[in-house]
Amino acid sequence: METIFDYLEDRRLSEQEFEARHPHPFLIIEGALDLFEKDEFAFRTKSLELDRTNWVDPIEELHNDGKQLSERSLELLIFKVAKKKESPYQRRISIGRTNASDITIPDKCISKLHAHIEHDEKTGAYSIVDTESINGTKVNGVEIGADERRVLGYGDTIELGSFIFKFISAADLYQILRAAIVPSPVRP
Repeated sequence: METIFDYLEDRRLSEQEFEARHPHPFLIIEGALDLFEKDEFAFRTKSLELDRTNWVDPIEELHNDGKQLSERSLELLIFKVAKKKESPYQRRISIGRTNASDITIPDKCISKLHAHIEHDEKTGAYSIVDTESINGTKVNGVEIGADERRVLGYGDTIELGSFIFKFISAADLYQILRAAIVPSPVRP
C-alpha cells in the first residue's frame, strides 16, 4: 500500500516512461488508512456494513475540472495490481489481509484470502474472482458469487468487504499524479 507521495518523483516522467516503469494496473481508494483495523492474524473475518456513499472518484473529478484535483487526492491509497516476487500463487494476484497476499489490505473485514485477480496474457484482460470471502466482492455495485470470474475494465469499482476501490490503468494514475495539488514543504 502506497500513497500519492510515493509517486511524486514519477510526475517528471513522460506518460510513456511512467507506463514502462509501472506496467500494471492499480487499485486506488480515498484515505482509508485510518479506517483499517489491523489484525492480519485474526482467526475470523469481521462481518460489517459501513456507509459506502462517501467515495470521491479522482478520475471523474479530473475530467470535470480538467486541470487539478482537490487536496482530497492527497489521501489516496494506491495498491499495485502485481505479483510479489515471493508470491505462492503463480497465475493469480491474491488480495487479502495477510502479508502473504500480493495486495495486502490490513483490515478485519477483508478475508485472509478475499479474492484474486487474473491477467490473461493473450488478450491483456484482467478479471477478478471472489474466493468465498465472508463480506463478498462487488464489481460496479453487482455482487459476484464465490469462485465467479468477472472481467474488469479500467474505471470499474471493486468493493471488497466495506471498501470501494477503483481499478485504474497506469496512464490514469499518471494523470492523477500530474493533476494533484501538492503543498510545498514548510521551511522554518
